[in-house]
Amino acid sequence: MEQLSGLLRRLRQQLGHDFPREAGFRQLTLVVPGHLSDLLLEWLAAQVLFPQFYWRHREGRQEAAVCGALRQFSQPSMAQAFVNAYPAARLWGLTAFER
Repeated sequence: MEQLSGLLRRLRQQLGHDFPREAGFRQLTLVVPGHLSDLLLEWLAAQVLFPQFYWRHREGRQEAAVCGALRQFSQPSMAQAFVNAYPAARLWGLTAFER
């Protein structure tokens, strides 16, 4: 887990930058070095925020470890409107399963 501290430090630096005064959507992206990729699931398991989500492209080109919900949509049309307004944003849909 200690190896992720450099990555988290870079995230804190991005969050420390001045943001525009107007409200809006801000997207922060960090490139994870390949040798840290395997630690993302361990990091995610240690988080207390929910929902939690892990996704990896089957060809390994993209990977995401996500916790917390920034936006929720009750209708598909609302999600589509958001994607139209912010085409660079990624949306993932999650379904809860019975335990």
